Amino acid sequence: MTEQQPLRNRVSAGTVLLLLLVFAMTLTGVNVTNTLERAMQEEFEILRGRNVLTQGMTQSVTAAVQHVNRLSAGDTIAVRDGIRSIRLSLIAATASYRELGTLTDAENESLSIIRSTALQLENQVADRGEFSASVDTLLATTRALTEAQNTSAEIRAAALSDSSTKRRSMVWLLFVVALIMGVGSAVTTVRAVVLPLRRLVGATERIGSGDLRPVDLGAMPR
Repeated sequence: MTEQQPLRNRVSAGTVLLLLLVFAMTLTGVNVTNTLERAMQEEFEILRGRNVLTQGMTQSVTAAVQHVNRLSAGDTIAVRDGIRSIRLSLIAATASYRELGTLTDAENESLSIIRSTALQLENQVADRGEFSASVDTLLATTRALTEAQNTSAEIRAAALSDSSTKRRSMVWLLFVVALIMGVGSAVTTVRAVVLPLRRLVGATERIGSGDLRPVDLGAMPR
Protein backbone atom coordinates (compact mmCIF):
# COMPACT_ATOMS: atom_id res chain seq x y z
CA MET A 1 0.00 0.00 0.00
CA THR A 2 1.47 3.34 -1.01
CA GLU A 3 0.97 6.46 1.07
CA GLN A 4 -0.28 9.88 0.13
CA GLN A 5 0.69 13.17 1.80
CA PRO A 6 -0.37 13.03 5.49
CA LEU A 7 -3.75 14.63 6.16
CA ARG A 8 -2.23 16.76 8.89
CA ASN A 9 0.14 18.32 6.35
CA ARG A 10 -2.76 18.99 3.98
CA VAL A 11 -4.83 20.69 6.66
CA SER A 12 -1.85 22.64 8.02
CA ALA A 13 -0.82 23.87 4.58
CA GLY A 14 -4.37 24.90 3.72
CA THR A 15 -4.82 26.69 7.06
CA VAL A 16 -1.51 28.53 6.78
CA LEU A 17 -2.33 29.62 3.23
CA LEU A 18 -5.76 30.88 4.27
CA LEU A 19 -4.28 32.78 7.21
CA LEU A 20 -1.72 34.40 4.90
CA LEU A 21 -4.46 35.43 2.49
CA VAL A 22 -6.60 36.83 5.31
CA PHE A 23 -3.57 38.71 6.64
CA ALA A 24 -2.84 40.09 3.16
CA MET A 25 -6.49 41.10 2.73
CA THR A 26 -6.52 42.83 6.12
CA LEU A 27 -3.22 44.56 5.45
CA THR A 28 -4.46 45.73 2.05
CA GLY A 29 -7.69 47.03 3.58
CA VAL A 30 -5.81 48.97 6.26
CA ASN A 31 -3.41 50.33 3.63
CA VAL A 32 -6.32 51.41 1.43
CA THR A 33 -7.96 53.21 4.34
CA ASN A 34 -4.76 54.97 5.38
CA THR A 35 -3.87 55.93 1.82
CA LEU A 36 -7.30 57.39 1.14
CA GLU A 37 -7.22 59.27 4.43
CA ARG A 38 -3.81 60.78 3.61
CA ALA A 39 -4.90 61.62 0.06
CA MET A 40 -8.07 63.31 1.28
CA GLN A 41 -6.11 65.29 3.86
CA GLU A 42 -3.57 66.40 1.24
CA GLU A 43 -6.31 67.41 -1.18
CA PHE A 44 -8.07 69.34 1.57
CA GLU A 45 -4.88 71.21 2.44
CA ILE A 46 -4.23 72.03 -1.23
CA LEU A 47 -7.79 73.19 -1.77
CA ARG A 48 -7.75 75.31 1.38
CA GLY A 49 -4.41 76.86 0.42
CA ARG A 50 -5.62 77.70 -3.07
CA ASN A 51 -8.83 79.19 -1.73
CA VAL A 52 -6.87 81.44 0.62
CA LEU A 53 -4.57 82.58 -2.21
CA THR A 54 -7.48 83.16 -4.60
CA GLN A 55 -9.29 85.23 -1.97
CA GLY A 56 -6.13 87.25 -1.41
CA MET A 57 -5.77 87.91 -5.14
CA THR A 58 -9.43 88.92 -5.33
CA GLN A 59 -8.94 91.40 -2.48
CA SER A 60 -5.86 92.84 -4.19
CA VAL A 61 -7.76 93.27 -7.46
CA THR A 62 -10.65 94.89 -5.58
CA ALA A 63 -8.15 97.34 -4.08
CA ALA A 64 -6.86 98.04 -7.57
CA VAL A 65 -10.42 98.91 -8.66
CA GLN A 66 -10.57 101.46 -5.84
CA HIS A 67 -7.31 102.94 -7.06
CA VAL A 68 -8.92 103.55 -10.45
CA ASN A 69 -11.30 105.96 -8.72
CA ARG A 70 -8.43 107.58 -6.83
CA LEU A 71 -6.61 108.02 -10.10
CA SER A 72 -9.62 109.88 -11.46
CA ALA A 73 -9.34 112.24 -8.50
CA GLY A 74 -5.71 112.96 -9.44
CA ASP A 75 -4.07 111.26 -6.44
CA THR A 76 -1.31 109.71 -8.58
CA ILE A 77 1.34 109.36 -5.86
CA ALA A 78 -0.94 107.47 -3.48
CA VAL A 79 -2.15 105.27 -6.34
CA ARG A 80 1.39 104.44 -7.37
CA ASP A 81 2.35 103.43 -3.81
CA GLY A 82 -0.80 101.31 -3.48
CA ILE A 83 -0.30 99.65 -6.85
CA ARG A 84 3.28 98.75 -5.95
CA SER A 85 1.98 96.85 -2.91
CA ILE A 86 -0.77 95.17 -4.99
CA ARG A 87 1.75 94.16 -7.66
CA LEU A 88 4.01 92.50 -5.09
CA SER A 89 1.04 90.77 -3.45
CA LEU A 90 -0.27 89.35 -6.75
CA ILE A 91 3.16 88.13 -7.87
CA ALA A 92 3.76 86.40 -4.53
CA ALA A 93 0.28 84.84 -4.59
CA THR A 94 0.69 83.44 -8.10
CA ALA A 95 4.09 81.95 -7.17
CA SER A 96 2.64 80.34 -4.03
CA TYR A 97 -0.33 79.02 -5.99
CA ARG A 98 1.98 77.23 -8.44
CA GLU A 99 3.75 75.50 -5.57
CA LEU A 100 0.53 73.79 -4.41
CA GLY A 101 0.60 70.70 -6.61
CA THR A 102 -0.14 70.05 -10.26
CA LEU A 103 -2.17 72.71 -12.06
CA THR A 104 -4.55 72.47 -14.97
CA ASP A 105 -3.87 74.36 -18.21
CA ALA A 106 -6.64 76.83 -17.35
CA GLU A 107 -5.08 77.56 -13.95
CA ASN A 108 -1.63 78.03 -15.49
CA GLU A 109 -3.01 80.39 -18.11
CA SER A 110 -4.91 82.48 -15.55
CA LEU A 111 -1.88 82.72 -13.26
CA SER A 112 0.33 83.80 -16.15
CA ILE A 113 -2.13 86.54 -17.15
CA ILE A 114 -2.44 87.78 -13.57
CA ARG A 115 1.33 87.90 -13.13
CA SER A 116 2.07 89.62 -16.44
CA THR A 117 -0.73 92.16 -15.92
CA ALA A 118 0.39 92.90 -12.35
CA LEU A 119 3.94 93.59 -13.56
CA GLN A 120 2.63 96.30 -15.91
CA LEU A 121 0.25 98.04 -13.47
CA GLU A 122 2.74 100.43 -11.91
CA ASN A 123 3.91 101.70 -15.30
CA GLN A 124 0.32 102.26 -16.43
CA VAL A 125 -0.67 104.60 -13.61
CA ALA A 126 0.02 107.62 -15.82
CA ASP A 127 -2.54 106.41 -18.38
CA ARG A 128 -5.92 106.03 -16.69
CA GLY A 129 -7.51 104.23 -19.65
CA GLU A 130 -4.74 101.67 -19.94
CA PHE A 131 -4.63 101.21 -16.17
CA SER A 132 -8.39 100.71 -15.99
CA ALA A 133 -8.26 98.11 -18.81
CA SER A 134 -5.57 96.15 -16.94
CA VAL A 135 -7.65 96.17 -13.76
CA ASP A 136 -10.64 94.87 -15.73
CA THR A 137 -8.38 92.11 -17.08
CA LEU A 138 -7.36 91.21 -13.54
CA LEU A 139 -11.00 91.06 -12.45
CA ALA A 140 -11.97 88.76 -15.31
CA THR A 141 -8.90 86.56 -14.84
CA THR A 142 -9.38 86.08 -11.09
CA ARG A 143 -12.96 84.97 -11.81
CA ALA A 144 -11.62 82.56 -14.46
CA LEU A 145 -9.05 81.28 -11.95
CA THR A 146 -11.81 80.57 -9.43
CA GLU A 147 -13.76 78.60 -12.04
CA ALA A 148 -10.62 76.72 -13.10
CA GLN A 149 -9.91 75.96 -9.45
CA ASN A 150 -13.38 74.46 -9.03
CA THR A 151 -12.89 72.36 -12.16
CA SER A 152 -9.51 71.18 -10.89
CA ALA A 153 -11.08 70.18 -7.57
CA GLU A 154 -13.70 68.13 -9.42
CA ILE A 155 -10.99 66.40 -11.47
CA ARG A 156 -8.98 65.59 -8.36
CA ALA A 157 -12.09 64.28 -6.60
CA ALA A 158 -12.85 62.03 -9.58
CA ALA A 159 -9.27 60.72 -9.59
CA LEU A 160 -9.46 60.05 -5.86
CA SER A 161 -12.75 58.20 -6.30
CA ASP A 162 -11.27 56.11 -9.14
CA SER A 163 -8.27 55.21 -6.99
CA SER A 164 -10.59 54.24 -4.15
CA THR A 165 -12.61 52.00 -6.47
CA LYS A 166 -9.49 50.23 -7.74
CA ARG A 167 -8.20 49.61 -4.24
CA ARG A 168 -11.55 48.28 -3.07
CA SER A 169 -11.55 45.96 -6.08
CA MET A 170 -8.15 44.68 -4.99
CA VAL A 171 -9.51 43.86 -1.52
CA TRP A 172 -12.50 42.05 -3.04
CA LEU A 173 -10.18 40.13 -5.36
CA LEU A 174 -8.15 38.92 -2.40
CA PHE A 175 -11.36 37.93 -0.65
CA VAL A 176 -12.54 35.92 -3.67
CA VAL A 177 -9.13 34.23 -3.98
CA ALA A 178 -9.19 33.36 -0.27
CA LEU A 179 -12.73 31.99 -0.59
CA ILE A 180 -11.88 29.88 -3.64
CA MET A 181 -8.72 28.52 -2.05
CA GLY A 182 -10.56 27.81 1.21
CA VAL A 183 -13.30 25.89 -0.57
CA GLY A 184 -10.74 24.09 -2.73
CA SER A 185 -8.65 23.15 0.31
CA ALA A 186 -11.72 21.87 2.15
CA VAL A 187 -12.95 19.83 -0.82
CA THR A 188 -9.49 18.35 -1.45
CA THR A 189 -9.07 17.41 2.21
CA VAL A 190 -12.52 15.80 2.40
CA ARG A 191 -11.88 13.84 -0.78
CA ALA A 192 -8.51 12.74 0.61
CA VAL A 193 -10.37 11.28 3.61
CA VAL A 194 -13.63 10.03 2.08
CA LEU A 195 -12.32 8.18 -0.99
CA PRO A 196 -9.65 6.11 0.82
CA LEU A 197 -12.15 5.49 3.63
CA ARG A 198 -14.65 4.10 1.13
CA ARG A 199 -11.99 1.75 -0.25
CA LEU A 200 -11.07 0.67 3.27
CA VAL A 201 -14.71 0.02 4.23
CA GLY A 202 -15.22 -1.96 1.03
CA ALA A 203 -12.15 -4.10 1.70
CA THR A 204 -13.27 -4.66 5.31
CA GLU A 205 -16.73 -5.77 4.19
CA ARG A 206 -15.18 -8.13 1.64
CA ILE A 207 -12.91 -9.69 4.26
CA GLY A 208 -15.82 -9.91 6.66
CA SER A 209 -17.79 -11.86 4.06
CA GLY A 210 -15.02 -14.47 3.87
CA ASP A 211 -13.09 -13.21 0.82
CA LEU A 212 -9.47 -13.38 2.02
CA ARG A 213 -7.77 -12.52 -1.24
CA PRO A 214 -5.04 -9.85 -1.02
CA VAL A 215 -6.44 -6.32 -0.95
CA ASP A 216 -4.87 -3.39 -2.74
CA LEU A 217 -6.23 -0.23 -1.16
CA GLY A 218 -4.20 2.07 -3.40
CA ALA A 219 -2.63 5.29 -2.11
CA MET A 220 -3.71 5.95 1.47
CA PRO A 221 -3.09 9.09 3.53
CA ARG A 222 -1.37 8.77 6.87
